Order: sequence, then structure tokens, then C-alpha cells
Amino acid sequence: MKVGDLVISKESNNYLQQDLDFGLVLEVKVNMWGEEVEPSGVRILTVTGDIEVFYEDEIEVINEMD
Repeated sequence: MKVGDLVISKESNNYLQQDLDFGLVLEVKVNMWGEEVEPSGVRILTVTGDIEVFYEDEIEVINEMD
């Protein structure tokens, strides 16, 4: 996963507040809460125009930028 990739939530029935239909990767390897954690965070620009951070294992790439 890298900057520019189009991603979608792995959970199709995700009822959490941070639900992601699809979005654009802005930053990878984001430290969550100021600490390195596994899986790392990914900053996403969502279709609503919000910028959210998701765990890397919560999303999947649907279109990779070269």
C-alpha cells in the first residue's frame, strides 16, 4: 500500500463511526497515538472529504497507482 492508492474497507457491514466506502491514501506508516503499533495506520481522504486514520489491516487496495 502506498500514497495514491484507492482503498476500500474490508468490512462490508462495518457499522463503526469511521466507516469507509472508499478513499485515497494520503500517508502510510502513521504512528497511532504517537507510538509505533502493528498494524500501522494509514491516513485516508474519504469520499466525504474527511481525513481519517485507519489501521492497515482494516482496508484493502482496489487500484494501485504506479
